[in-house]
Amino acid sequence: MLVLTLSFIKLLRDVYVVAGPELTHFYDAYTYLVTRKSTAILIDAGSGLATEEIFKNVRSIGIKLQMIKYLILTHGHYDHIGGAKKLKETTNCKVVMHQLDAEVLEKADATLSAADFYGESFKPCNVDLKLTTKDKETLYLDNIIFEVLHIPGHTPGSIALYYESVQGQKVLFGGDLHGPFSSKWQSDVKQWKKSIEKLLKLDISLLCEGHNIVKKDPRKWIRDLLKNVIQIT
Repeated sequence: MLVLTLSFIKLLRDVYVVAGPELTHFYDAYTYLVTRKSTAILIDAGSGLATEEIFKNVRSIGIKLQMIKYLILTHGHYDHIGGAKKLKETTNCKVVMHQLDAEVLEKADATLSAADFYGESFKPCNVDLKLTTKDKETLYLDNIIFEVLHIPGHTPGSIALYYESVQGQKVLFGGDLHGPFSSKWQSDVKQWKKSIEKLLKLDISLLCEGHNIVKKDPRKWIRDLLKNVIQIT
């Protein structure tokens, strides 16, 4: 059962939601915070339209901003990366992203990021660590470990993060597994289907998707996506 407060959602002892439509701004995808000891990691950055609210929400958990060492971006869309520049400048964190989507952020590409879809723009931001995996790799970030899976389809550089919480739950941070898909974003539905099939091999206790939090039978939720592919163009 989700524990709701005015400023964050606590999912597990070490996993929180600090941004999203009900917490910060309507355009924000969910931003997740993972924390252990003196390290905190943000997964996705929201649109940038309510970044100060994200900072306030992080502080309300009891996390100091200087504890945020890394910002991992699941893919290069505006509602996930628009706040990256300010987050990086304020916390001095390192930005991590797959190399196939990194240029979208570094050039603030309005089309590939879908910022033009929202009628918005955002500031470019350098990516400190560009992931090159074609399948999966283990990412050691201080005392927090993720298995990174390259899941192209929604965008060329989409990634998912597989994480074992301190309570033993297997958490999948999936970005926008649900799509949608557009040629304007270099989407590839055939690649996406292969990516989904790869994820279905995982043992998943909790799915933390970009716009959905699924605790009850996450693998069924993922399987059902294959029946409901949404293509824009």
